[in-house]
Amino acid sequence: MDKAANINNDAKPAATVLETSEVAPGTVQSSALTDNTLQLLHALGYIYSTFGQTKRALVLQLIAIRLAPNNVALLRTLAYTFLRDNAPDRTLAVLEHLRALGDDDPALELLSSRALWAKVERNKARDLFSEFLDRRERV
Repeated sequence: MDKAANINNDAKPAATVLETSEVAPGTVQSSALTDNTLQLLHALGYIYSTFGQTKRALVLQLIAIRLAPNNVALLRTLAYTFLRDNAPDRTLAVLEHLRALGDDDPALELLSSRALWAKVERNKARDLFSEFLDRRERV
């Protein structure tokens, strides 16, 4: 019995177990907890977006982007959600950020084309869609 009592007395509170080492304010420490959080936020954001809940999706995805601002998969999903939310300017801004990170996926041209179409820039949208089709055929 004494042994069981000692084990319970030595147990740390849950909050202490989840704490990570001290980090300067405003920085994020990479850990398994952060990775799981990013995956959860990304997945829930994608699901909400797919089922038409774009405002909820954007909240989750923007939180995830604050944790990992250069995560290509998160940025692609965010661009897609902005497009579904009728925010073509924000879509194009995210796509430019992806290109600056070195992402050269042909799907970016498709998303850019759809965003320009939504902005009623039809000629540019057609040109980008043609580029998308050409690059897709080469791949």
